[in-house]
Amino acid sequence: MSVMMMSGAAVAQLNSANGEQQYVAESIRLVVGRVDGTRRGRKNIVRFQRALAQLPNVELVSTKDFTEQARGMRVDAILPEDSRSLTRLCDLLDIDTAVYAHVISEGRRNDLVVTVYAGENGQFVGEKVLKVSRGRLTRGLWSAAARQALPLIEQAINMEATAPPPKAATPSAQPIISRTPRKPPVKQRTQDLRRRIERLPVGDRYAEQELETESPEGRPRFTLFAGGAALSRSFLYTPSIDSAIFTDGGVDYELGFVPGLALEAELNPFNASPGGIRGLGFRLGFEKVFFRTQQTVVNNDGSQSSQILPSNHMHITFSSEYEHELGGGGALGGFLGLGYLGFTVDNNQEYQGATYTYLRLGLSGRVPLGTPILSLDIRASAIPFASLGDSVEEVGASATIFGYRAYLGLTSRLDSGLALRAGLDYTSFASDIAGEGRDGRVGQSASDHFIGARFMVGYQF
Repeated sequence: MSVMMMSGAAVAQLNSANGEQQYVAESIRLVVGRVDGTRRGRKNIVRFQRALAQLPNVELVSTKDFTEQARGMRVDAILPEDSRSLTRLCDLLDIDTAVYAHVISEGRRNDLVVTVYAGENGQFVGEKVLKVSRGRLTRGLWSAAARQALPLIEQAINMEATAPPPKAATPSAQPIISRTPRKPPVKQRTQDLRRRIERLPVGDRYAEQELETESPEGRPRFTLFAGGAALSRSFLYTPSIDSAIFTDGGVDYELGFVPGLALEAELNPFNASPGGIRGLGFRLGFEKVFFRTQQTVVNNDGSQSSQILPSNHMHITFSSEYEHELGGGGALGGFLGLGYLGFTVDNNQEYQGATYTYLRLGLSGRVPLGTPILSLDIRASAIPFASLGDSVEEVGASATIFGYRAYLGLTSRLDSGLALRAGLDYTSFASDIAGEGRDGRVGQSASDHFIGARFMVGYQF
């Protein structure tokens, strides 16, 4: 049995006793030469490297080492088009394949062009073109780009397949090596790429079949937000004429804006699934503000004293949501959820707060604001059912409650995975009250209004 090793130990060819040739895969030493056409080149290089690292038998060479060596040889401005310089560089660093990526943006049309070169002879092997959904270079897109590049990478390490391609598919510009080479402007490189794309066979022009069956993210999505909150509350209780107490004006409780914290988690487990199910997701929210209530008490001798009452506000929401993507980055959806809102004021005989458990049904919308990373979020929901539980005795024996919630805010999602969210929401409960509650109180009606403000920072995992 004889063994013939190819450049970079990419493939070992074994000649067996019966004359058949077998191929055993070794590590393919691969480098991402450059990602240009975008201002976030370095972050996208890392994403592309991680995607390529998931391919079988791939060993990555540092892009930084590759670029520094090219600069030292004074050939960085003429790569990858100059095959002799690319061959020398790949031979020096023991590289089998060099992969380049370029983003082309023309109006609303965005393409990602992935080009593969053979390290053995610096020859152009081929390229794949992927559509960039909403202009976002997501992890899922880079994963798809790596999978589309795999056949070209395998072709690059096969010496017979790395012969020069037909002239129509070869990069048209071959820069002349000079002592001080100048890098072609991005606009010129983009035009050259666009001309080559138009010459590609229709079947290779867009790798759409794979991308159409997955979301732009290409995998389940989980986003966690954390940040600050502020809350204001206004509560008005009107007693019945039959009430034993509060007939002199009821209860009027006002709370100015007080600070707190807010957490929110979004899970889209079907984000990578085909069809409409990928718009289904879940949202969990938690809010707590920190405030003190001061009560003024008139003593038997006519003097007044004040005391601080332990107080608490906590709001928990959970909803199942569906969002349908619209053209241009917009979306329209709906949600069904449950909520728990507890507002308590302890150690007093007048009013000890309310604890709402409620059901809500609503609509949501996302409106892009001229850029893929910034959008206006609108949410409105009705609360057809709410219960005060044991706290109903603070207003009467029973209460029929109806409410609604509305939210308006801004959301910014960056390609790095970071997200920002800021907005205002308004929650209102209106109650019709009957029967006798604690200490003989008999209510007629009550209204409860909450205004909340939030600013949160999130990260998409």
